Amino acid sequence: MRMSRVIEIVGCHAEGEVGDVIVGGVEPPPGDTLWEQRDFIEKDQRLRRFVLNEPRGGVFRHVNLLVLPR
Repeated sequence: MRMSRVIEIVGCHAEGEVGDVIVGGVEPPPGDTLWEQRDFIEKDQRLRRFVLNEPRGGVFRHVNLLVLPR
């Protein structure tokens, strides 16, 4: 199946902690500060649900989104 949108995620493991880092395919959330961007992600849960819920995620899954500093 060919997808028109792709999210690039790198799997990481550090000191027993397993998590993923989104490195591409996702636009930075709107907001002038990191707090405003965080608030946007908290209110609009679509990305969070997509990467953290089954079949991609799970109960003990951590995903970080890299954004440019503000």
